[in-house]
Amino acid sequence: MAVMPPNRALLSLILIASLIGVMLLSEKTMLKITEFLVYPLVFILFALSIYLIPKWNIAMITELPTLNQCLSTLWITLPVLVFSFNHSPAISSFTQSQQRQYNHPDTTEKHASHTLKLASTLLLIFVMFFVFSCVLSLTPTELSQAKNQNISILSFLANKFHNPYISYLGPLVAFLAITSSFFGHYLGAKEA
Repeated sequence: MAVMPPNRALLSLILIASLIGVMLLSEKTMLKITEFLVYPLVFILFALSIYLIPKWNIAMITELPTLNQCLSTLWITLPVLVFSFNHSPAISSFTQSQQRQYNHPDTTEKHASHTLKLASTLLLIFVMFFVFSCVLSLTPTELSQAKNQNISILSFLANKFHNPYISYLGPLVAFLAITSSFFGHYLGAKEA
């Protein structure tokens, strides 16, 4: 029983219109929806990271790459890491929200700095744990195969471990991450 895929142009238009519609409702509504999206995303990434621990190939840690391999990997990985951690578009809106809440520059600075440090630290820990867990559960050859097949790491892991749940989580993770990222970037662009 084959399912006809929807028209991509129409689907894109509906999805973008829906996301912008949420943004136009109110900042408070958008923040509640984002909060609703982020917690499942963090839980899924953490659960997948834990699930992969028994499948880690510890030999990967002991192998020392050549300088050329190291630079090549860094060149490919750096943009992904930068964009994974980039939440700068939302910082201006966050600061304004903190100013409205605390009404005093020193108190605002203290609370905003504390919250940003905590958020950045948690983001770093969760993303890096997920990345290391995925990388350590695959061999360099398998990573290269995933790249050549142009499929997500979750799709490759689902195929490797014959786990259909991982293949179902892949699109969900992408949806949650893209939606919350869209809201943050739209909020930042709206203020610019």
